[in-house]
Amino acid sequence: ILKRPNPLKVFSNSDLRSIMNTEYSPQESFCFDGNFQVGWFLKENESQIRNMFNFERVDLFSPHQYLIFVRLGDVAHLAPPIQYYWKAIEVVLKKASNQNISNEKSYQYQSYLTTDSPKHPLVKRLVKKYNLQLIDYEPVETLIFARKFHNLILTGGSFNWLAAFISSASLVIYPEATYEWSGDIFSPFPWKCLEWRKYARFKYFVLNNYFEYYDSLILFKRSIKSFIYKLLKNIYVQLKSKN
Repeated sequence: ILKRPNPLKVFSNSDLRSIMNTEYSPQESFCFDGNFQVGWFLKENESQIRNMFNFERVDLFSPHQYLIFVRLGDVAHLAPPIQYYWKAIEVVLKKASNQNISNEKSYQYQSYLTTDSPKHPLVKRLVKKYNLQLIDYEPVETLIFARKFHNLILTGGSFNWLAAFISSASLVIYPEATYEWSGDIFSPFPWKCLEWRKYARFKYFVLNNYFEYYDSLILFKRSIKSFIYKLLKNIYVQLKSKN
């Protein structure tokens, strides 16, 4: 009689503390069903993770300059309001002013913005108000470019986190969270969290209490709009072909 093999044991992010224990020695193979996006794990293993990247040394820009990451795209309905970015920019400029870095005014230094939604109204307003230069690099190029800044302003998400993590920025600003896709990966690091709830109290309340319902509603609305657009496009193409 053939003996059925034992089912593979599955671990998740919540088991990281146990399986990373130096005394833990598995007797058989197991599966890790997680993404390692756990704040304490990333912080405790910071040096080892940093050493995985073999970036060359870069010369930093002026402390007056900053780079803003605006993550919108399919999660634009979850992003903080524009007032968050205004406040973050004020913090950066005040820091540079207090340090008496230069007698020159901060507006003489070019700052930048990178985004996945360059045509979004929020992005256009930021670019116009602060005379920012919009950059459109490949992901790796963006990460390398971010390493040149003393100041980074984030929206959230793992890509934003990674940019700050591998940088030498002395000031990293990120928005307060209302929901967590997997875990808090920002607060364990010496970065500055800015609240934005007072600028959009209703949105904050909904995201903080009814995130799953709100997210599902927005995604359903988008699918309906996409269906109608495709339907009308097909009708237009058919009518045009008959003419």
